[in-house]
Amino acid sequence: MKKPLRLIAFFSSSASPFPPANRRKGGGVASGRLYRNLGGIFLSGLLAASCFPGSKDPAADVILGRPAALQEAPEEAVSSAWFTYDEENGGTVITGLSLEWFNTPGAEKNNLILPETLGGRPVTALASEAFRYTHSLKSVYLPPGLTTIGWGAFANCSGLEKIVIDGPLEYLPSSCFFECTALKEIRLPPGLKELRTSAFNNCFSLGTLELPESLWTIGDRVFSNCQSLVFISLPAGLQSLGNYAFYGCRRLREVRVASNRPA
Repeated sequence: MKKPLRLIAFFSSSASPFPPANRRKGGGVASGRLYRNLGGIFLSGLLAASCFPGSKDPAADVILGRPAALQEAPEEAVSSAWFTYDEENGGTVITGLSLEWFNTPGAEKNNLILPETLGGRPVTALASEAFRYTHSLKSVYLPPGLTTIGWGAFANCSGLEKIVIDGPLEYLPSSCFFECTALKEIRLPPGLKELRTSAFNNCFSLGTLELPESLWTIGDRVFSNCQSLVFISLPAGLQSLGNYAFYGCRRLREVRVASNRPA
């Protein structure tokens, strides 16, 4: 018999951190909005009917709570000659992997540390589809100065299991990790404000994810078909939840909603 999904709101007495409405030009609030009411926060359009979990598979169980600490990648996993890049606005945009990376033997290269500087300039951006279809990648460590990731930058990296993002990113672009089917661990930066359309769509192995308190928007289909996801806690400052955000999350049993309104 299927277990119903639980929706829980938590409250504190601090002032509301909700930012002003319509903060992003041209970006309307999706139909899956968050509404505040006297009893707390109510979610409209949160889940499609298919989000209700099926029977539990003990062999595929995941640990709830914070992800395990991510280990540092080996030093051998970084080489400036492994990347193609362009200059833009005084910084460096990594556009992809070079032939030297593909010709380098050994598995070390698949635990990839992106350099902080290339061509004498700081690495500030990843181009759209920069690493798409690089199936052999296992882990990626992004540089602390990174401010922009292009859409689909890691899409279809089917072997990618871990990624660490420490830069001052304000959003993850559309389809950033689309169909990264092995992705299990990700560390999001503390200032992140937006997850755009299908950012984690079809990440079948993603079981736990800590969303930063700074997050304002979750776009359409962001976690669609994340079939290992069983629990998620939404931050108090969340304003907009997109259509089908959790569609196909068959094992999702609990959604916690933090609130700053007193109980």
